[in-house]
Formats: sequence, C-alpha cells, structure tokens
Amino acid sequence: MIPILRVFKFTWRDEPVLGTLVSIVVAQCVLMIGSLDAIAPLLTLFFLLTYATTNFATFVHTIAGHPNFRPRFRFFSWHTALLGGIICVGLMFYLQWQVTILVLCIFIGVVGYIGWRGEATDEDWGRIGQSLIFHQVRKYLLRLDSQGEHIKFWRAQILFLMHNPTGKCNVLEFVNNLKKGGLFIIGDVVSTGIPGMEGNGAGGLPLGDSNLFAKVHERRQDWHRLIADTNIKAFVELVLAPSLRLGVANLMLAGGLGGMRPNTVVLNFFQGAPPDSQLPRLNSVWDGKKYRPSQACTEWPSTTPQLSAKNDVEPLDYVQVLRDCVANSRNIALLRHFEQLDKEAISQRLSASKPTDARILLSQDQGEFDPAASVAGLVKGRVRIDIWDMPWASDTQSFELAMQLAWMLYREDFWHRNAYLRVLSFVENDDEALLNTRKKYASLYHRVVRVLRIPATIQVFILADELEEDFHEAHCKASQAPDFQVGSSQLLDTMDPWQRYEMICKLIKAQSADTAVTMLPIPPMPQGVICTNDAADYISQLRAISDGLGPTVMVQAVQKVVSEDL
Repeated sequence: MIPILRVFKFTWRDEPVLGTLVSIVVAQCVLMIGSLDAIAPLLTLFFLLTYATTNFATFVHTIAGHPNFRPRFRFFSWHTALLGGIICVGLMFYLQWQVTILVLCIFIGVVGYIGWRGEATDEDWGRIGQSLIFHQVRKYLLRLDSQGEHIKFWRAQILFLMHNPTGKCNVLEFVNNLKKGGLFIIGDVVSTGIPGMEGNGAGGLPLGDSNLFAKVHERRQDWHRLIADTNIKAFVELVLAPSLRLGVANLMLAGGLGGMRPNTVVLNFFQGAPPDSQLPRLNSVWDGKKYRPSQACTEWPSTTPQLSAKNDVEPLDYVQVLRDCVANSRNIALLRHFEQLDKEAISQRLSASKPTDARILLSQDQGEFDPAASVAGLVKGRVRIDIWDMPWASDTQSFELAMQLAWMLYREDFWHRNAYLRVLSFVENDDEALLNTRKKYASLYHRVVRVLRIPATIQVFILADELEEDFHEAHCKASQAPDFQVGSSQLLDTMDPWQRYEMICKLIKAQSADTAVTMLPIPPMPQGVICTNDAADYISQLRAISDGLGPTVMVQAVQKVVSEDL
C-alpha cells in the first residue's frame, strides 16, 4: 500500500520479522529520551486517537445498518460509541491542542492516501464509505417521487440503446454531453436467438445453457471497463430477450430505480453506415484538447458470440420500437451521421479566430426587417447548433424538446466555448410573405428568447426565395387547377404530400449542410396497424430529411419538458 514500507512485508514462519525489529528499535529510541513526562503526552495522544477511531468506526457501522456488523460487547450502542469518540478527541485537545492538530492532520493524510492508493491498486478492504453512500442513496431515492416531479425541475434521463460501441465511442460521448446533469443509462438488448417465444412461460430463455448468465455477467464487466476508460457517467442495463422490440420494452419498464427512470430513449438511426475503423476518433474520447484513444472501445471483446444481437433489424421492428416508446410516454431522439463529428477539427478551426458571444441582433421593435441581417456579423468563428421549427410539430412539445436538448448540449464546456444556437423556420410565398416573415420571427423571438429564456439567433426564410426554381415549378403546376387563385392560399398545402416534404428537406439541406449539429422534430409516425411497407415509407421520410446533413438529432416529445416559469 505504501511503497516505502514494502520491505517490511518479509515474514518468517508467518511472523513479520523486519516489522517486529523496527518496532523494537522505535520503542528503544523513545525510552532513551529518559523523561517519562516527555513520553507520556505523546503516548496518551496516540492512545486516545486509537480509541477515538475505534469508537467512530463502530458508530458509523451502526448507523450504516449493514447486517454483518454484530459486536460481541453486549452493552454496545451507537450512543456510547459516539460519546466515547467525542470524549477521546476532547481530551486530546485538552492535553495538547497544538500537537493534536498536527496529529489529526497526519492521521487524515494517511487515511486519505490509503483510500486513494487502495482505489489505484484495486485493493478491496471493504470501505465503509460505500455502505454510507448506499444508506443515503436509498433514503433519498425513496423520497424522490417520480409521480410528483414538477416540470420546472425536468432534466433529461436518457436510455441509450447500444449493443457494440466499437466505432461509436464519439456517439457515447455526445450523449453523455447531452444529458448534462441527468441520468444516463446504456441499454444493451442481448438476443437469446430464440425468436417466437415471447409468450413462453420461461420468457424465451435458453435454460439449457448453464453458462448463459455467466456470459451476460462478463459482458456487463466489459461495459463497466469501457465506462471507466472513457470517463462517461453512465449506468449499464442488460436484458435478455428473443427480439429487439421486447428487449427495449423491458428496458423502458425496468430501467432505472425509484424516481430516477429514463424519460427519453435515444437510438442510432436505422441501419446506419458501418463505422470506418480507419478513423481513430471514432474509438476515442475528447479530453478537452485532443482525442484520446479508448483501449476498451478499440478492443471490445467478442467473448459472448451466443449473445450477439441481430444486425439486420427489420424496418417494421424499428418503427414498432419507436411507437412503443411513444406509447410508454418516452421522448425519442434518433442520432444520425455522428461519424462526421470531429471536435478536434472544430477546435483547430476556431483557434484561428477569436469567437464572440452569441447574441440576438434583431429585436421586435426594430423598424426595418432584414431576414439576412439576423446573423450578419453576429458570431465570429463559432460553429452552429441548428434547431428547426417544422410545420408538422404543431403541438410545440417536440420543438421545445429540441430546444431543451440543444440548450443542455450548449451548457457543456466544449460546445459553450465553440458554438452558438440558431433557430430556423420558414414561411411560404404569397402576397404577404414579408409581413408573414416578420410575424414568424416575432413569434419565435417571443417563444425562444422571452418565454423559454434561451439565447439563440433566429432566422426565418421565405421558401420561394431559397428554392426559387423548385417553387416556381410547383407554382406553375398548381396554378393549372381551375379553383386555384394566385396569392389566396398556401401553395404547400396544394402540393402532393411527398413533393411538399421534399421541398422542405431541400431547404433544410441548403441551410444546415455545414452545421455542427442539427436538431429537428421528426414527422408524425404512422398510426394504427402498420405493415412492412408503411414502416419502410416512414424510414424513407426520416432518410430524406437527414440525408446530406452533418450530425443530426431527430426528436419527438410526448410530454412537456420546458417550464415557462423562472
């Protein structure tokens, strides 16, 4: 434990010979002082310190309440233990308070060093601190009522579904930044390889494999090593299930403890591109200045081949998982293109210029409105975090969730130094396009800056100006209808739904292609009974809205996440 004392580990016939000899030498040196009055205070102080430590230790064991503490002394109680410890320390200060302060400082230093050294060397002596932490956590978890949580204190409690972290270490780090003070659970659905047994009384588990749970335990230890190596603040939950859908349902229902249960499910996008093993940053964590390779992520073991989950998730299963999350009152966040996120490149880009604070340039009471001026000369050198206000997010909750997640990400040190928030929306082309643009801007300004109190720049586009050729073609086609009156209706409402959707997607790509992170509400999910074609069509919509973008977070909220009160 203490390197300089390792030489005294030598024993002969189970006796510490060198340690005994040193003790004799120290005792003789003390006796050679020749004055009992000089020796007695020193011996008394260490005697009192020993008994004070014993009394306080037994007191802490008692209040911790663990069942293995059973003292032999029949008259023992925590009252006498606490009183004895206080009396011993009081006598130490009464005899020689100057020396007592010195002795206590040395004592605290030695105890602290042993505790630190024990963690560094994986020595397991049974730390009383773990018992105390358990006692306090249990007490406060019982007091933490998830049913009575006020929206004012909402925070992201994330369940992130991941099976293999190889090539996705940067995604783990991003979600860790995203939760910012909330709960982070990594959920691993382990397939038992027995489909069609959801209704089996045994739960579909291969009970004949006696090593199954040992393999699951090994996999949990692999996750714990990864968390320790990457310094990610997360818990791990593993479930055995014959299908992805059933496994995710079990994680949502059983994940967490007490009032600390996930309220937001984060998933990687459906069958995303396989990670490029040639990019070291995908298996590295950001240490504040550069990427540090994660050995646990690079060398993720394949020690449990029987526990591998399916890589070929069907579109219907994926969409059903999303619908199950909504049905279970869980918010959704889909991640795509995060292999493009490069913090090192962002830092190098920003080091060449001095970034300034992001501020709102336009105010509601300005006489002249210029949509292009809302960010002109506003931010120098910073990257953007874009949040889109989409027409299908009519309930405002999904937009508010995107704003809340963007704000939580912005609070993280790296993004706070290097990025700013930008809210984007659009209006259609009609006779009052400029007036509608100003109204939309004023509405977003009031909603984001005044009500939500989130500092962000705001941009509102006129769709026809941004996509002039596409809009003109659609306008000519729609104007051929006999009941169409130019300027009297919203042109997008007269289009084919897919054509309308594609035009909105083009606008998003035109404005957010070079954005560091883009957040936007996802289109409404198909309702009722769906088939494989319905699921494939919905995934095609998600692809269309995120193709050509950088790192993208697509969200849907099922609960209010923002408080409008201070």
